[in-house]
Amino acid sequence: MPAEKVRQAVSTLSPRSLVRVTSNLRGDTFGGIVAGATMLPQAMAYGIVSGLGPVAGLYGTMTVCLFAGVFGGTRGMIGGPNMFVAEAFTTAMLAGLIQLAFGALKLGRYVAYIPYSLMSGFFTAAGLLIIVTQVVPALGGEAAGGGIVGNIRAWPAVSSNVNLHAVAVAAVSLGVAVFWPRRLARWVPAQFLALVLAALAGMLIFRDAPVIGSIPFEFPGPQLPVLIPGALVRLLEPAFIIALLSSVSTLVVAMQIDTITGTRHHPNREIASQGLGNFAAGVVGGMPGGMSGATFANVASGGRTQLAGVAATLTLLVLVIGVRPVTEDIPIAAFSGILMVIGWNFMDRAFLSRIRTVPRAYVGVAALTVALALLVSFVDAMLIGMVVATFVGARRSEGVELSRLVSVPLPDRVVLEGAADSYEARTALVVFPDRVSVASARELARIVGQDVTGQRVIIFDLSRTEYVDDTAATMMGQMVNTALGQSTKRFLICGLKGDAAATLSDMGALGRVPESSIVADLSVAKRQARLMLLEEP
Repeated sequence: MPAEKVRQAVSTLSPRSLVRVTSNLRGDTFGGIVAGATMLPQAMAYGIVSGLGPVAGLYGTMTVCLFAGVFGGTRGMIGGPNMFVAEAFTTAMLAGLIQLAFGALKLGRYVAYIPYSLMSGFFTAAGLLIIVTQVVPALGGEAAGGGIVGNIRAWPAVSSNVNLHAVAVAAVSLGVAVFWPRRLARWVPAQFLALVLAALAGMLIFRDAPVIGSIPFEFPGPQLPVLIPGALVRLLEPAFIIALLSSVSTLVVAMQIDTITGTRHHPNREIASQGLGNFAAGVVGGMPGGMSGATFANVASGGRTQLAGVAATLTLLVLVIGVRPVTEDIPIAAFSGILMVIGWNFMDRAFLSRIRTVPRAYVGVAALTVALALLVSFVDAMLIGMVVATFVGARRSEGVELSRLVSVPLPDRVVLEGAADSYEARTALVVFPDRVSVASARELARIVGQDVTGQRVIIFDLSRTEYVDDTAATMMGQMVNTALGQSTKRFLICGLKGDAAATLSDMGALGRVPESSIVADLSVAKRQARLMLLEEP
């Protein structure tokens, strides 16, 4: 281990660090208790809907919560269950390894660069999927497979044989989760209370509602990963999506938490800690996870340090042991109401409420992502959505960059003092925008090519230009070489500096330009142009 890593590890155990952790003991303990109670119904519900069972949801939640709490880089962050279905526990391990790689490569700051419209569509699709898949269990039927299409197809069959007791239990959990006052949620989390009251209603009144049934509760044992090459390749895609979305959602929330706590999170450490948690979750037979919505409950209740994550884990453990005798009798419909609320919260309602004012291109990206995620796959939605979002962003950048381009002829009376023909213009001035990228490079080349057709001297003014990407540099090099290849034209560049100058030089765009043609500023370029024109017969 490098010496720097050793120093960092030792620093976390220093007396000063211990004082910081224990100084907020009351707030962290209370915040952890509230967060643990909030996560209990979520963990069990996610485990049930994933097909891995409530135990997998609980084990995964406790493991991720513990690792993210102790090793995480955000004050008050609580790790917990996420609605990403793993085909096997190997997927959780792979997702954890990918997140560890994100942290080791210091990609934390870049993971959050995924376009907002894409993420909005992705989480809206996830929310819709959760809601739709809970309709059948809420009506008393067995969970249907086949994604959103399979569940909708199952609606007619289950509607002809509705279990009214299951509907009543789902209504209790949904009503409590929605209408429990927010001012009281700090003391008694709405979802936890919804689970308790719905379970009691099912056990005491609506006894015909289908229940969870026998659960083999036991301490977690090690799960060996699937090492068959073909299976590993197949699991890489869902593992990567789990790792990416967990990382992105966590870092977005981390920035919000920073504003509340007045601290600054460490993105790479945060991602790596979740990676450790997800890998460990897979090892003990748990679901992968990420940022938990209980984070806000923890922060609102006073949680600020790593101790809050430990307190939340212990709270979950106590609750699991306490509810063990009655868990098997909890109606499945009790989780349906809770999951519908979770799905509603997953959806980006803020984006949807502004859909009439949001630029059509961004709405298109979000809508395409929703459609692909629900009808094809979430993997395809992410990949295709990224490509489309990139094109949309490039098209909007093109308009901005081209609007700042100035391409005009300079009359001889401006360049030559006392010119005989005051209307003749043999010099072209092209003032480039502050940013020239692939978005505008080709269109810029076309416009400039048309504007400088009849001029004898061409001045490229880059005094405003701070950034040029590789594509733009190549296109500008082609324009320069074309001008230099015409014996009737002379060429000047002025104001070249900084990163733009370095990129043009590195890409070979200035390889054929004589040093005398590169001048300091526009005034010098005009004097050079005057001499060039005077040398003509």
